Amino acid sequence: RDVERITSIVDDNGRIEVDWAINDNLSENLTQGGAQLDATNILKAIAQSGYDYDFILMRGTFPLVDQLGNVTESKVVELFFSRELVDKINFDNFDHRSVYDIADSADIHPAFTRQ
Repeated sequence: RDVERITSIVDDNGRIEVDWAINDNLSENLTQGGAQLDATNILKAIAQSGYDYDFILMRGTFPLVDQLGNVTESKVVELFFSRELVDKINFDNFDHRSVYDIADSADIHPAFTRQ
């Protein structure tokens, strides 16, 4: 996809919000895995930055086609992570496929959940 990957980063009094565009891939499973890897890499970058924050809110978007064939860039992944949780992650051994499961809260579009 020819779109900006990180579309927005907001820092508001200890709250970091990151919006990113999820890349398409060769298969649905690879696209889903790519979204999980993206989320993990964003978490890792923030954790290793030394930046002071209380929580991270991440929103991933992807083009979805409705029944009429219209394409809209839509939020398909929303993840919330407290600082306390992120501090516990050992990124050297962390499996990116677990990122949705460990989030303090996760709202995942059905197209982005593995069967």
